[in-house]
Amino acid sequence: MKLRKNLVLRKLGPNYMIVDVNADCVDLAKVYTMNATCANLWSKITEQDLDVTPETLAGLLCEEYDVEYNLALKDVCELIDKWKINDLLEER
Repeated sequence: MKLRKNLVLRKLGPNYMIVDVNADCVDLAKVYTMNATCANLWSKITEQDLDVTPETLAGLLCEEYDVEYNLALKDVCELIDKWKINDLLEER
């Protein structure tokens, strides 16, 4: 899976949000907030054009933070489920 096209990460003060940008407008009904850790993952995925898999995201978390792989894997599985529910992912 990959991040859906037309989604842009924005920082507004201390907050991070994903906005759905289509053509020249932003649909404010589709704005998703996230914490700094999640925003960091999102940035790495987009910068490196990575597939969104539990193993990839858990590896990124372990590289960046002092966290055990199994705990990171559990957390990113929950995160990916939320991204799927909110239609933030698409098939590669």
